[in-house]
Amino acid sequence: MVRPRGASFAALALALGLASCGQLPADGTTSDSPIFGGTADTTDSAVMALIHQMTASTSSACSGTTIATVGVSGVFLTAGHCVVANDGMGHVTTPLKVAGPADVYIIPGPDWMTSVGQFQYYGVAQVAVHPQYDGAVDSPFDVALVRYLGALPSTPVIPALAPADDKLTTGSSITVVGFGKTQTNTMNSQRREVARVIQSIATNQFVYDQTDLKGACEGDSGGPALVTTAAGLRVAGVTSFGDPDCTMVGASVRVSPAAAFIQCFIDSVPKTVSCDDCTLASVGPGNACVDASAACGPQTSVCAQFAACASGCQTGSCVTQCRQSFPSGATAYDKVVNCQCDACAGPCSSSMGCVGHLPATGSAGAPGATGAGGTPVVVTGVGGSLGAAGSSAGGPAGAGGTGGAGGTTAGVPAASGGKSGCGCDLGSPSGPRSGVGALFALALVAKRSRRRPRR
Repeated sequence: MVRPRGASFAALALALGLASCGQLPADGTTSDSPIFGGTADTTDSAVMALIHQMTASTSSACSGTTIATVGVSGVFLTAGHCVVANDGMGHVTTPLKVAGPADVYIIPGPDWMTSVGQFQYYGVAQVAVHPQYDGAVDSPFDVALVRYLGALPSTPVIPALAPADDKLTTGSSITVVGFGKTQTNTMNSQRREVARVIQSIATNQFVYDQTDLKGACEGDSGGPALVTTAAGLRVAGVTSFGDPDCTMVGASVRVSPAAAFIQCFIDSVPKTVSCDDCTLASVGPGNACVDASAACGPQTSVCAQFAACASGCQTGSCVTQCRQSFPSGATAYDKVVNCQCDACAGPCSSSMGCVGHLPATGSAGAPGATGAGGTPVVVTGVGGSLGAAGSSAGGPAGAGGTGGAGGTTAGVPAASGGKSGCGCDLGSPSGPRSGVGALFALALVAKRSRRRPRR
């Protein structure tokens, strides 16, 4: 039995407690006046939403862009302040605490709340902030990269602007894109765009005027400032900060000075897919197991009811009772696991999680119990974690199937975080985690309140 990716998933049903993020310091209470201007963006599909679950009761919503893909991995460019801890009032806490992969989700589509309702999301394997980012509101290094899983050859990409192609200057035209609030909807979840002109520019940042009540605001953090080059559309900047009311200025961090950090991260993406990465990728939008996993998403589904029952078990007989209590739920759950094991037959060939096409999580489990008549069962592992399934390969009709070995966590950890040879911080590793468990997250995201983070 695979548990949800973290016990803190329930927090996603609670309020987004982030009141402000990345805004200029201001006296008194900040206004909630929505920004004017902008139109719906239905074409820049590489721009997606990012949800960061920070604590058991607070989450934040930002924007960002897929700038590259490597196999099943998508490289997502966003703002550094979108993926670090804050004090709940929008102030980044120091020393920086970078989000773990299990606390970050990438949501596709022109309306991310619609996608959430359909259980469409990408799980994350790796998070890294620029090594010179210090958490300051106006940091010129407010840049982060997220490696999500489930990218396909057809995944939309808008590359980062290369230093050689960076011709930005005062008066340059840009298009700011994001999921921030609007004049009529402070809880907007639709992707929108607005044309701006660079008012002033420095080595690592540029600023644009918003006194005409048009520009970026809450929820647009991390979103791109796009420019058109001879080679096509490019991400020239990352939305970073602005005035509290979003009616004076907006500021973006320039992407080209971060080229070494970006390329180093891309080069670090594993070329060989691990079992863990593969199983999580398989439930991503457009992938093999997304439909089966979406059926298990709602908390009211029989699949989720079976999972909730079995995840609290400490004995094999308890799990068997859950299977008897929720037979259709157990069947639906097994369908997801079987799909993942089939989709990842190569990387997961040695994973105990696919023995008998049933999942395993946690520390090494006890030997699997004998399956009656070849029926697979799940048993308790050492330390209370659930072990591997018993084999479903039974003998003659009526004979018990062979018990499975004790299970380890499905999948293998990604490379540990740390400094690479080229000096970039590879960020937090994925750690032991199951793609099956991750599918439960979006059911809870959909129920969170809609307070938006400030840029």
